[in-house]
Amino acid sequence: MKRVGYILILALVSLSVVNCFPEVRETALASLKASENGTLVIRYISDARPEEQEITLKYICLSESSPELTLSLYCGGKLLFYGERIKLGEERKFFLAGGNYTGRIMIYDRRGILDENVIGLVRFSDANSNSTFCETGVDIESLPLPFAEKIYFNYLNCTPLLILPGKKTIVDISVGSQVDSYFWSWLFRNIFSSGLDSHQGYLRYSSFSIRYE
Repeated sequence: MKRVGYILILALVSLSVVNCFPEVRETALASLKASENGTLVIRYISDARPEEQEITLKYICLSESSPELTLSLYCGGKLLFYGERIKLGEERKFFLAGGNYTGRIMIYDRRGILDENVIGLVRFSDANSNSTFCETGVDIESLPLPFAEKIYFNYLNCTPLLILPGKKTIVDISVGSQVDSYFWSWLFRNIFSSGLDSHQGYLRYSSFSIRYE
């Protein structure tokens, strides 16, 4: 009996894992007609860091009316995904109805005693409609407070995300070798600014590329 009970427990655990991590995740933005859906694929394809290679896919927020280049975790649309670590070579898939989507995708990682950050943001916005497709850059965010720390991040500023029925829209994530240092401001805040510890000693560059299959 104990053996049978053990087998049943294993079966239930296996089913729960399958339900929690399906191959393609249903979303509130999917159509009831399967033929009208496309697939959004997020892939973590390369990482120049020598240590264990994984990263946090912080969130996927789509159908935001006016997405901004901000590190705010507030989603003004539909939150498809939040706060899951993915390993190098893994991917996440989501069904979405065909169409154009505005919104944001963010990755985040913070490691080591010197606080090396990987912070990358993709914004899909109508505000970028004059662009050929996407523009890259580095931006800064800080709270509107005296002595607030400035947080640097990489961004990709794009036209709305296109989902085609029966097709895949693939967003590839890469972490590169380029690193910007903010060591001295980080050290000053940690030593001399009581209660204002710093969260970013370095920014390791990340990038996104988008393609269709």
